[in-house]
Amino acid sequence: MSNLKLGLVAKLSRIPGKVWAAYRSKGLQGVLLVLKAMFQTIPRRLAEGWVSWWMRQASLTPMGRAAIRIAKWAPLPYLEYYDDNLTLALLSPVGYIDPSAQIHHGAMQLGPHVAIWDHVRILQRRDGGALEIGGRTYIGPHCLLVTQGGGEITIGHEAVIGPYCELIAVKASIRIGSNVGVASHCSFYPYDHGIEPDEVICRQPLTTKGDIIVEDGAWIGTRVTVLSSVRIGRGAVVGAGSVVTKDVPDDAVAVGNPARVIRYRGESTKRNVLRDRLQDALLIRNTDGTIKEWDEGAKQMYGWESNETVGKTSHELLETVFPCSLQSIEEALLHEGFWEGKLIHKRRNGSHIAVHSRWHLQHQYGNQDSIVVEVNSREALVS
Repeated sequence: MSNLKLGLVAKLSRIPGKVWAAYRSKGLQGVLLVLKAMFQTIPRRLAEGWVSWWMRQASLTPMGRAAIRIAKWAPLPYLEYYDDNLTLALLSPVGYIDPSAQIHHGAMQLGPHVAIWDHVRILQRRDGGALEIGGRTYIGPHCLLVTQGGGEITIGHEAVIGPYCELIAVKASIRIGSNVGVASHCSFYPYDHGIEPDEVICRQPLTTKGDIIVEDGAWIGTRVTVLSSVRIGRGAVVGAGSVVTKDVPDDAVAVGNPARVIRYRGESTKRNVLRDRLQDALLIRNTDGTIKEWDEGAKQMYGWESNETVGKTSHELLETVFPCSLQSIEEALLHEGFWEGKLIHKRRNGSHIAVHSRWHLQHQYGNQDSIVVEVNSREALVS
């Protein structure tokens, strides 16, 4: 006799005992309460049994995918509970593959309990390589995964790929580690079109600089684009809307277009910025603009020594020209924790310089109030 039948028999055998105990305790009223609870439980038990049985038949075959569709018919009173397809994925070693998902890939391997949401498309085009998705990984609605021209896609275990993401592995591969979070609307393109003259772009040959690699534990914010030959390090964070064209080190926080490192997770303020770019100027200041630190890069860019600037207001010292009101910039900084844009500064010799400025708000600096880490990169000499 199967374990399911044995469990059902054991539960049925306990019913008379429960009814008798209720009768001795509260009489007929107690019996009615027990029967009411039983009749409220029976539909849920039936739904759970239905879903569990059909999910054990799930597979990538047409019959296996039909079993997934049938499994979702049962729990009508409990649809909200089973609407979380991760619950269904845990009921089957194959996982949950939504009936609306389009899978046309001859070299796909899935780990246990994968959840592939609705309207996902997984395609293998001409000369496409393998596609592997690790156990307990989530592929959100309307994602597109494509391998072509020798490219492969590998996703580790317990990763999350948010809705509307595109992973197009053409000419090179996309390798995403375990426990990686990718927010919605992100794009991974390890290839590009040629741009030679005298030929329309759609007929240009595809080129690549190399694979895209996202190491374990990284987090990719919404609407990020990652281009070829990029490594995003272990535990790194890429801010929303960024375009990643160069490597992001382990535990770094990178933002912008192109993405630039603004700090490192878990390190002190002085090491929270990209310090290996001598052309960048680093200012650490209070939120009111009072300069607290002025590094060698700032000295080289603007001409003032550190002891001439500390304690002064940076916007007044540099006679900053903003692209919009300072109030609106400070509101964005307070709300988002980061701001970047183009500024014009005045140097000690009277000339003006255009810089790409990145401001990061930090809420703790020793025992003092919030500070702003400002990194300025030279763009052009204005006058």
